[in-house]
Amino acid sequence: MDLKQVIQELVKERNRLNLLIRALEQGLDAPASKPHSSRRGRKFMAQSEREDVAERMRRY
Repeated sequence: MDLKQVIQELVKERNRLNLLIRALEQGLDAPASKPHSSRRGRKFMAQSEREDVAERMRRY
C-alpha cells in the first residue's frame, strides 16, 4: 500500500471520528429529559378509590 493512500485513509477516518465526537458532545449539551424519580411520601387516591376503601372499612 502506498504511504500517501494510507495517510488519506487515516485523514478520512479522523474526519469521521471528529463528526461523531461533535454529534455526541451536542447530545450531552441537550437538556436531559426529566429522570424518573421514585415517589416518596403519601399516595394520592382518586375519589372513587377513597369511596371503595371507606366502604370496605365500614363493612369491616
